Parts: sequence; structure tokens; C-alpha cells
Amino acid sequence: MGEVDLAVGMKFETRAKFRNAIEKFCSCGMFQLVGYPCCHAIAATDYHRLKIDDFIDECFKKEVYLKVYSHMIHPVLGMHDFED
Repeated sequence: MGEVDLAVGMKFETRAKFRNAIEKFCSCGMFQLVGYPCCHAIAATDYHRLKIDDFIDECFKKEVYLKVYSHMIHPVLGMHDFED
């Protein structure tokens, strides 16, 4: 991963990447693209003993997923339930 240093406030710096945890920004582009921390952001938060859950968008959390799809998720029959 390379060296991770606290630059200023919640900004982290490694050898080749720069990320800002408050703005959820990483120069690799993955943090902004997918909405959850890339490996660089994970390394920086881990290094500084921050909670990674604080940097994940609410839409990716289990509670939100279950609430959104609670009225739509229905069990699907298995292959053994169909007639031949």
C-alpha cells in the first residue's frame, strides 16, 4: 500500500495517491465512482484507527438495503419444487 501519513486534518497522503476522507475523494477515482472506500482510503482510515463505516454511503448499509427492498424480496422456489 505504501506509506500513509496524516497530511492536514482529515486529508491523507501516500506515495502516489492523495485522498480526502471528508470529501470522500481519492485520486484513483474509485471512491467517487462507486461511493464506498477504495483500498487506499481503507488503508488510510485503518492506519489512523478511524471507523470505516463512517466513510460508506448509507445506501450500501444492510439496514437501508433491507428497508428499501423489504416489500419486494420474495422467496424463490428451488429446482426441487418444480414438476418434471
